Amino acid sequence: GVGLSRTPPHADTLEPTWPDGPRGTFVVAEGSRLRVELWDSNALNDKPIGVRDFGKLSGDDLRMRQLRVELDGNAEVVLAIEP
Repeated sequence: GVGLSRTPPHADTLEPTWPDGPRGTFVVAEGSRLRVELWDSNALNDKPIGVRDFGKLSGDDLRMRQLRVELDGNAEVVLAIEP
């Protein structure tokens, strides 16, 4: 129920990378619940492109050090996971 991180809007691209996005240590323990939201942010159409809820991250997810999140509309978000 608490937002962990929010990236700034990245204009005029279909492949944003958010180089100036939030950085830091975000503790996501095994068994934590996770929600990823990708938004189309503009003055006329501020709405989600895709949303995905994860029941719980598994030990395998944490060991892979990368979580690929497939969203509606052929969107994908890749989250890095580091110890």
